[in-house]
Amino acid sequence: MTRKPTHTTCKPLLLALNLASAALLTACDKAPAEKNAKPAPQTAVTAAAANSAPAAAETPNITAEDMGNLARAMHGAASQQPDDAPKDQYGQPYIIGNLGGVPVNLPPSIVELVEYDDSPGFDPEKLRTYKPRTRSYQSIIESLGFDFRNHDSVLYDRNNPTLRQEYDTERRRGGDDWVSLNISAGSRYGTNPHALDDYFDGYLELAEIAPAPYVNIHQQYHGLDTYINEGIDPETQRPFREHWLAEDMFVFRDEQGNVQTIIKCSNRKIKSPSCTHDFNFPPPMKIRISMMYLRQNLAQWQTIQNKAVQFIQGFQAELRE
Repeated sequence: MTRKPTHTTCKPLLLALNLASAALLTACDKAPAEKNAKPAPQTAVTAAAANSAPAAAETPNITAEDMGNLARAMHGAASQQPDDAPKDQYGQPYIIGNLGGVPVNLPPSIVELVEYDDSPGFDPEKLRTYKPRTRSYQSIIESLGFDFRNHDSVLYDRNNPTLRQEYDTERRRGGDDWVSLNISAGSRYGTNPHALDDYFDGYLELAEIAPAPYVNIHQQYHGLDTYINEGIDPETQRPFREHWLAEDMFVFRDEQGNVQTIIKCSNRKIKSPSCTHDFNFPPPMKIRISMMYLRQNLAQWQTIQNKAVQFIQGFQAELRE
């Protein structure tokens, strides 16, 4: 029997999904001439991954030292802060920087996987020589993540043993309302404020090459337009919507018709199918948010999105002149 992924395994999965989404959104940020021939999202992600890493034949062997360098790079932002950085409730320096044009203080026990614009990513060669500079409020933050619980608006704090136990217990049990969130900023945000429109168009343009294109069924679900995989799978003679990989897509547009939110939810007949939720952050911050939570919480999408906005706005630093 195939085991369904637990929420513990969903953490690295979320990172992978967010990296894939970032790659696709970056592709959507190309010049118009390049956007005319969009590949399928899977193809775009694969191509992006291939282009961002050395060819297999050129990739050096990954050593234990490389893995240690990766761990230090991905979790070492707290050690890059200046001596006069403000401190959190535990006396630890905040992770400071510029997030989407706004100075921020990020609690190190709350946020994780903080990357600046000079972070080496997953490149082993760059990791071996990576010497991060001391950070300031001008240091551009490219990405970070954190978790929060929806029903009581609690941020997951790794330094809180009670909360840590609740988090582990609830996620193992399933049916919880924890939300995993990732922020894309800086170069990962790009220069196209309407990248989500292109992202959405890419899915619709799959109709020409995919056996199960998305179709607008002209039904509103809590303010969202609903798109489903319509048609019959010729291999099984069952609706495409019942395929284990099928996803329903929900879209919110602003008054000008621009896509502001895209939510894709697994249609699997399991206890806790998941959703990925991408949205544009409101001005002035130029960041894009990707979240993962269980489909049972989809009806609360707007509440969850508003809470994410409030948490991020709460990180803004008040700088003295």
